[in-house]
Amino acid sequence: MGMQTSNSIPTLEQTVIETTRQLLDDQPFQHRHRRGDQDFTRRRELTFGKVVVFLLQKTVRSIQVHLHDFFQGLGRWSEAVTASAWCQARLKLQASAFIELNQHAILDLIYRPESGFAVRRWRGHRLIGIDSSLIRLPNEEAIGREFGWVDCSNNQGECGRYPQGRLSALTDLLNRVVIEARFVPWSQGERQLAVEHLAALRPQDVAILDRGYASYDLLVRFVTQQRFFVCRCPKSSFAVVNRLFRGV
Repeated sequence: MGMQTSNSIPTLEQTVIETTRQLLDDQPFQHRHRRGDQDFTRRRELTFGKVVVFLLQKTVRSIQVHLHDFFQGLGRWSEAVTASAWCQARLKLQASAFIELNQHAILDLIYRPESGFAVRRWRGHRLIGIDSSLIRLPNEEAIGREFGWVDCSNNQGECGRYPQGRLSALTDLLNRVVIEARFVPWSQGERQLAVEHLAALRPQDVAILDRGYASYDLLVRFVTQQRFFVCRCPKSSFAVVNRLFRGV
């Protein structure tokens, strides 16, 4: 990225990068999101900021190859930066770091009027999708204990099990940004997660829900908290829906 001149106005992307850099260098931010008081206090190649940036980079390559290219790009390759060292450093970081980064380096900037970002709305409303997906996880005992196991079988009748989690997200559909996400054991229902997402909705938001969320209890919660919503419903779900279809 080129240097900014005194008269230039930074783009939103540049502001996001600069805000992220400031947060990663901020000592209170680091302290809030490290697991132990002594983590990231010694001078190491894998600093707090580098660990976060490395995790933000998507890759299908091996960890060692990615580490080599990452530090080579920084001009600081060291043979001490091994895949094992990386795994140890990653364990020192809490996932909450990415939640705060998303809030302050993305959402606060996008929705700030002076940011210059043209926030798209539908008739003045944000359209907010609420949905969840089941995700098959690596077959590790610790992961299974945390998120729960799922029994499975194949065409040959062989049985087994694998860990599975549920990812639920609150997404600004028109602006393509995730407002809030929760990654929980797969047994936790998507309707309960939608209730937890309610606190992140603004009064003028319109929540978009699929038919799996068509529950009297959930819709009552939306009405009670004065939040707009549109929900797909099975044809036989509610009496009012039945009357609607009979009138078509």
